[in-house]
Amino acid sequence: MYNLLGAIVLGFVSYSTMSANVPTIYSPFSLTVVLPTFYIYDLGKILPSFLSFLPVILARCIVPLFFIAWSHKLYSNTCKIPRRSIILFSMMIILSFISLFGSWNYGIEYQGKFHTIAMYGLNLIFWVVMIFLYLLNRKKPSFKISFIFHWISFAWLAWVAFPWLGELL
Repeated sequence: MYNLLGAIVLGFVSYSTMSANVPTIYSPFSLTVVLPTFYIYDLGKILPSFLSFLPVILARCIVPLFFIAWSHKLYSNTCKIPRRSIILFSMMIILSFISLFGSWNYGIEYQGKFHTIAMYGLNLIFWVVMIFLYLLNRKKPSFKISFIFHWISFAWLAWVAFPWLGELL
């Protein structure tokens, strides 16, 4: 039940990352949603016109579907955050840091200094919250903390991880 509710809310988060026509602070065009959208967008051209919206919806459901697939083991007897989750999100944080560091100049040039700093700040907030939840769960394991850790981590991936900083296509 929690997985389904969490995935539905993640669907809205995933939608919001591309809700504006250009990257903004509330719609940062996270590459985890943008790239699947680019890859399957052309499917809408071969579908009947009344179904042409389906590829866009499908692309925005990828992160919520991964959340369901990844989180199903949370309901086992353990309340600890699984090692595989720590490894995955540690790697995502490192890759996101590298991506942000590498796109600083492009972000300043195309989105502006305020937007670029805001993207850095939002990512930093998510990283700190994820680390805090991990440490809290390590000290006192609970399903609730583990679930929140996973939901926050996937919300970060769906919304602001790997934000579009640079020239638009």
